Amino acid sequence: MEPKISRGRLLLLAVLTESGALLCAVAMSWYYEFDLIPTPKNILKEAAYGILFAVFPFALFIFTLSKSADNIGFLRKSRNFMLNEIRELFSEAKVVDVFFISIIAGICEEAFFRGALQLKMGLITSSLVFGLFHFINPVYFVFATLMGLYLGALYSFTGTLLAPMLCHFAYDFAALCYLINYTKNEII
Repeated sequence: MEPKISRGRLLLLAVLTESGALLCAVAMSWYYEFDLIPTPKNILKEAAYGILFAVFPFALFIFTLSKSADNIGFLRKSRNFMLNEIRELFSEAKVVDVFFISIIAGICEEAFFRGALQLKMGLITSSLVFGLFHFINPVYFVFATLMGLYLGALYSFTGTLLAPMLCHFAYDFAALCYLINYTKNEII
């Protein structure tokens, strides 16, 4: 079976998408004259928050991929989608690719959605736009919107982007590595 997208195209798509988000963030910070990425007050503490806060969504992701999720209608659809579509999309990706995609997503998306959009339009609007940015199907839209609220709350709690950037990165990296490497035998 031919993969849906080659490794090179996947990386190019990620770079173009994420750099677009970063350019929007930079443009907003220039236009509205605000510091896009303020210096963290306590780097170690905020980094710890970022990594710690990635545990809950990752646990939810693992549950969604488990056979137990088949008993819950909307999670069954999400599980099937992840195992059939997303896993196939990343079928040629190497760990270094997943790391690169996760790090640029964490930095660029958080700069735009939390650092610029949330600052100017509020938590709810930025979370809904985050959900729309990740819209693949209705279930994933809801999940991404909730994740946007979660990351936005983390941003509000810490006051800097380091924690949500690391949380976003850690979640994406762990979830994609798990999906690619530990669900190979799962057939839907």
